[in-house]
Amino acid sequence: MLFLLGLIASVMGVSLIVGAYFNWNWFMNSWGHINTTELLGRGCARIFYSVVGVAFLILGILMMLGIAGP
Repeated sequence: MLFLLGLIASVMGVSLIVGAYFNWNWFMNSWGHINTTELLGRGCARIFYSVVGVAFLILGILMMLGIAGP
């Protein structure tokens, strides 16, 4: 179960990083991201989502290895 949660967190992290890197309009203007984009501006929102994505990716890898988790 922990491996599956780690895999999901890793996929989420990669999707956040890729969406921020390629500056996809559908990603940055989606319902869940539009408030952050308006609050921080598009450039800062891209950096924010990249950092959050890296954090999710690291957490997911640690969970898959059994080092972190509930």
